[in-house]
Amino acid sequence: MTHRILFAGLSLEAHSFVPQRKRLGDFRTLRGAEMWRAVGDRSTLAGGMEVARTCGWDVIPVLDMVGGAGGMATDDVVETFWQAFDTAARAALTAGPIDGVWLNLHGAMVSESLPDVEGELLHRMRTLPGLERVPICGVLDLHGNITPLMTAHSNGLVAFRCNPHTDGKEAAMDGARLLDRIA
Repeated sequence: MTHRILFAGLSLEAHSFVPQRKRLGDFRTLRGAEMWRAVGDRSTLAGGMEVARTCGWDVIPVLDMVGGAGGMATDDVVETFWQAFDTAARAALTAGPIDGVWLNLHGAMVSESLPDVEGELLHRMRTLPGLERVPICGVLDLHGNITPLMTAHSNGLVAFRCNPHTDGKEAAMDGARLLDRIA
């Protein structure tokens, strides 16, 4: 059976002491089918997408936003991600059930209004009709902070182990394989 899996990412290593804000234009953003361009590179997105291809998943690519490191994100960054995810998830659910969600996260993202961006987004995902119980897995940077909201609303987030991040792609692949086993 082919699994229908939503793919998305929002990653920023936010430093709340840095006065400059990360704005939408500071993020490298891939939307929809553009996300497949990562296949073959060393990115975490590539790791997830390559496992999806190997497993024969029906991937529903939403968007992947990567901001690197810097100050807190402006709130519109988070809401832009959420609106795209919410719209894509609801559209995908009208075509049939979703079997899982794979996420490319950092784990240390802070916005102007949210001290736990990843936890908030995972919580919102669980409130969507049809995603309440699907497995949600993905990848985190080793500098991430695991919060109660993140653990309550995800099934498995695999973190890098090396600094420099020579194992990011492999950690992402482990997160995708975990999703496949759970789904």
